[in-house]
Amino acid sequence: MPLISVWLYDSHVDADTPYAEVEVMKMCMPLLSLASGIIHFKMSEGQAMQAGELIARLHLDDPSAVRKAEPFTGSFPVLGPPTAISGKVHHKCVASLNVARMILSGYDHNIDEVSKFFTLIH
Repeated sequence: MPLISVWLYDSHVDADTPYAEVEVMKMCMPLLSLASGIIHFKMSEGQAMQAGELIARLHLDDPSAVRKAEPFTGSFPVLGPPTAISGKVHHKCVASLNVARMILSGYDHNIDEVSKFFTLIH
C-alpha cells in the first residue's frame, strides 16, 4: 500500500484531522491524527509501506494528555489439548471463514489457509 499524499509536512496538526492519504486495496483512506502536535514524516509520497512501518512521528503539544498503555497483569485461561483439524469440506469451510474474519478484523494470520480454500471452491 503506497503513501499517496502528504498534506501537512513538518506542520502543526490538530487532533482528529487528516494529515496524509494512503491507498489500500484500490481505496484512498485518510490518516487521522489522534492528538495535536507537530508531525514529521519518515516516509515520502509514493513510497510503498508494510503493516507496522513508521509513517510519521508526532511531537505532542501536551504529552500528559495521552494515556499510555499499561502492561497486562492478569493471567490467561488454561487451554485444553489441541483439536485435530477435520478433512471434511464443511469443517474446512467453517475454519477458512473464521480465518477470513480474523484477517478482516485486523489480526495477523496466515492468509494461505484462506487462499487454499477459495481455490478449492472455484
